[in-house]
Amino acid sequence: MVRNSRQRQGLKRRSRPRIRASRLVRRARLQYTLSAVRKRKRAHARGQSRAPVAAPRLWQRFLIVPLMIIVQGLRSGLVWLRDVVLPTAPRILAVDPAQFLIVGHRGACASAVENTLASCEHAVEIEGADAVEIDLCVTKDRQVVVWHDWDPDALVALARQAGAELDVLCRPVVPSAGHPMRRPVCDLTLAELRAHYGYAIVGQNQTVPARLPVLEEVVRWARTKPRLKAVILDCKVTPARKELIMVVAEALRREVELEPVRVPFVFLTPYAEVLEVMQTVVPAAVRSCDVEIPVGFFPDRSQLSAVARARASGNGWASIGRPLFTIGGWWTYRKTIQADLERMREARGATPPVPPVYYVCWTINQTREMRHLMRMGVSGILTDFPALLRRLLNRKLRQDTRRAARSARKQVRRKRREAKRRAHIAGLQTQEFARKSTRHQLPTNQNSRSPR
Repeated sequence: MVRNSRQRQGLKRRSRPRIRASRLVRRARLQYTLSAVRKRKRAHARGQSRAPVAAPRLWQRFLIVPLMIIVQGLRSGLVWLRDVVLPTAPRILAVDPAQFLIVGHRGACASAVENTLASCEHAVEIEGADAVEIDLCVTKDRQVVVWHDWDPDALVALARQAGAELDVLCRPVVPSAGHPMRRPVCDLTLAELRAHYGYAIVGQNQTVPARLPVLEEVVRWARTKPRLKAVILDCKVTPARKELIMVVAEALRREVELEPVRVPFVFLTPYAEVLEVMQTVVPAAVRSCDVEIPVGFFPDRSQLSAVARARASGNGWASIGRPLFTIGGWWTYRKTIQADLERMREARGATPPVPPVYYVCWTINQTREMRHLMRMGVSGILTDFPALLRRLLNRKLRQDTRRAARSARKQVRRKRREAKRRAHIAGLQTQEFARKSTRHQLPTNQNSRSPR
């Protein structure tokens, strides 16, 4: 009996740590749940409660994302094959590396939440971008908010919600189908947009804390960045609501009048109707009519010239997008850029200058494509990876410096050889002249006597 009681006491002693550990786990779970409830109550009391967001549907996740992976793989393979088979890119325009633009696409959307001040800060201060590109929409209460998708039910918006953009960190999250807040941005107020729309990590359903900024906040941020060369405003205003572009122009003008900004702001839109309204409202604004290559099979390159559109509208900037769902897209893209750069080379040195001045390509994330376009002489590249483009630009700058030093040394050696050759020729000519002069000199007779 004593032995059994001792065994029971030993079992109790061995089971006590397990019981204590289980109690600690239950207590921790309870505390976490209570803290989450308190946070939710405080947020609800402040009016900051967020409605539940819809996760991507199964057909979106298991159809669109694999399709995008296949397309990206085929594109990378074709670019690699092109580098092996075709010769190197021609040097068309000589661009000063100090003037080359490294444009962060939506800030640094591969490393931070897109279209936020933190993303722009990360692109400029950490990844070395010279300029940033942001997307603008106009809300119902006439607020210019930094948000990409004008309509959550558009094809591009649905693909983005499913996580089809493979190079970005976050995907947009929106209310589910049938929700009263699932409407175009122009039908929502700024408070409604911030309350029901947000971002989540690609492949996850949990939203991340991110505040949607407005244009005035971006302008104030740009004032504090002396190394920033440009801010590209991609206006998502559609032709059906083209009058809302005046709201964007008025918001920018109002903020700039409060305190001047050294950084130029470039209005970018793919719609000619919106560009005409912008040209009428703000004639002095820097504009660019974006060229998007349509989906198809080897489209006609004569209708895709960004330089022709810029000259027709008097724009100082020209921009053209890299096609994704186009058969022969890279071939069409680089041939179009080559023809445009040759047009710009023919117009260089004209008085007055013939637009465009800058030629920007987007969205380029492959290393080989970046090198190809930089060699051709584009003015800037818009990318999700500004740090990668910065490394390539620094490497190109070092290579150009070494190449210039080698050419300078060759020039010095060539001049030395030329000077030696001339000196040798001059010496031979002097010897020949001396030989000829001694040959024609009269002989003297030493035995002859002078007459008395």
